[in-house]
This record gives sequence, structure tokens and C-alpha cells, in this order.
Amino acid sequence: MGTSLPTDVVNGAQFLAAARERAHTDWASLLVFRCNDFPQLSWQHGRDFAYTVERATTAHFARICTRVLREPDWMIHDAGSQWYAIALWGTRRSGDAASLVDVRSTLTRVQLALENETELRFDTGWTSFRSVPSETQFAVLLEDALEKGRQERERYHFFSILGHELRTPLTSIRGYLETLLEHDLDATQSRHFLGVAYRETLRIGRLVENLFDISLLDLHHEIRPIGECCLQTVMDAALLATAPVRQAMGVALQLIAMTELRVQIREDALTHILINLIDNAAKHGAAQGTITLTVDASDERTVRIIVDDDGPGIPPELRSTLFNLGERGPTTARGSGLGLGLVRLFAERAGGEIHLGDSPYGGASFVCVLPRVPVEAVSWQASD
Repeated sequence: MGTSLPTDVVNGAQFLAAARERAHTDWASLLVFRCNDFPQLSWQHGRDFAYTVERATTAHFARICTRVLREPDWMIHDAGSQWYAIALWGTRRSGDAASLVDVRSTLTRVQLALENETELRFDTGWTSFRSVPSETQFAVLLEDALEKGRQERERYHFFSILGHELRTPLTSIRGYLETLLEHDLDATQSRHFLGVAYRETLRIGRLVENLFDISLLDLHHEIRPIGECCLQTVMDAALLATAPVRQAMGVALQLIAMTELRVQIREDALTHILINLIDNAAKHGAAQGTITLTVDASDERTVRIIVDDDGPGIPPELRSTLFNLGERGPTTARGSGLGLGLVRLFAERAGGEIHLGDSPYGGASFVCVLPRVPVEAVSWQASD
């Protein structure tokens, strides 16, 4: 095998034959791209059309690779398959496998360019090998690479969720501690602020445990009784926790009178739901607008917690996916699109549900329905 970069894409058999002719065996990293759209195109438009798209995709792949790769890397594709691959040989440095920086950078650059130029979707992944595999082993390597890519994305997604969900309580803690440091508060106020910060640290601990329980490690856990809590207590805690964000955004909060009751959900889970819904309304509603928080206890079996804003709202075509992990609405505000996904998971774990509709105030309306614990109702009006 020569040391110059091939100008054409070779098939798997050609690549393996050339690799066996190498004078020595260096580590190689195999970068894999699988086009998910070829089978669908074949089914919808016929096999000839799918082949035409495949040939065009192969030409794009070759052009992209010649801009990204260096000698003596190889481009690989078997005609009629979903697979495209790149072999990065380790001779560029010490003979070891290509560095993770090289691998991930090349994988990302090629995937983004392919999807941009072809408007097709690709799953990606990578793996390494040293001894030249057989054709059967090479097929296994392709599958292993995609599985490794899937696992990497899963881990990255999980830690993105963790980082995003820790940001809100940490912001609250920082806000209260900064107030304590910068202002001369009396003993009662100081103790109150420290109490809020302390409760938020406890919530962080519980949140981490919940994320490990219901996140990507296990999204199909069965619904089971998971405790109960007082809605008034949780509401007060959520209002305190979101006060710094609401004040920073200049957002007012209007509370509708409700009755004291208990709901069938853990306190930390309900706290998480309320903080996320209020935080979401503050960040994505109208600038210096108003959030309206209503508790509807008219049904003896359930309670409806309604968070309305007067912002631009959510287009109907986006509502079905907004609660998916990683999905975001049409907004320029910072965020990862993970908070609402976790809100739905918490609600469904408790046997409840979450809905999104139009607010009577012109914006979005989030409605969380949770099962009630039958108790004697006591009139209550929360204070901001």
C-alpha cells in the first residue's frame, strides 16, 4: 500500500487486501458513518432512485475526505450498502492509534459536512484495531464502532442533563450567598437565606440520585407508588428557589388562591417540576412579563398545576416533541432542552402527565396533572 491518499473510495475487500500488504502492522482507527435514509428512499422512491442518491453521497464523501484526511488514510464504501468508513492509520505520530482528538475531530467534521451537503442522516462511531481483520471481522468492527459511538453519545447526553439540571439550584445558592456577603442582614433574614441555600444543596443531592435512576441508564422503569408530599410546602420552596432568576429577568409572578392538599409524588421530584416550569416561563416568556401560577383542585382524584406566561408561545407543530430530551423550542435563551424532558419523566413516574397548550395570556400554558392524596382541604394563599 502506498503512502499517498487514494483519490477514490475503495470497497471493504480492496481495503483489507491492501492493508495485508503493509510491511508492518500499525494501529488503525476505523471511523464509521451509516446512512439511515437509504432504505427509506428505496422503499418510497424505488431502488434505482436510492442507488442514484447513494452514488451522489459517495462522491460527496470522497470530496469531503480529501479535504480532511492526511496520508495514508483510506476511504471505504461498499456499493449498495449504508456504510461509509475511514481508516486513520497511526503512522502520523508514534505508530499508536490515532489520538482521540484526531478521531473525534475527523468524525465530527466529516459527519457535519456529509449531512450538510446531502441532507441525509448518519449514525457515527469509531473503534480501533491492529491486526488486519478478516471480512467477517471487518463487518463486526463496523457494528462495534456504531455501538461505541452510541454509548459515547449516551454518556455525553447524560452528563449534559446532569450539568443543565444542576445549574438552576447552584444559581439559586449563589444568589442567596452573594446577598448574605454583600448586605448587612439581620439574624432572621440571614438564617432564612441560609436555610434556602441549605435546602437547595439537599435538592442537588437528591437530583443527582434521581438522574442516575431515571436518566438514560433506565428510561423504562415501571410506575410505582413513590411517596407523597404537601403541595403548599413544595410551592413555597420552588418560589424561593426561582426568586433570583425571576428578579434577574424582571418577571412578576401572580398566584391564584388554592387549597392545601397532598399529592402522590416525592417532594424533591415535585420541587424539580415546579422549579423547571417556573424557570422555563421566566426565561422564555415575555421580557419583564408575568407568570401566572394556578392550582386547580376541582377534581377529587387529581390536581392540575398550571404555569402560564405572556410570551410568544410555542407553535403547535413543535409541541409534540418539546418534552423529548434534548429538544428546544424557538428561543434564543440559553439552555440544553433537557429540563422539560425530565419534568415529563418525573410526572409520568408518579402516575401523572404533562400537557402544553395556549395560555389565556397569549403565551404558553404548561399543565402538570398529578394524583392526589385525599385529605381535608384547608384554604391557602401562597406569597411571593
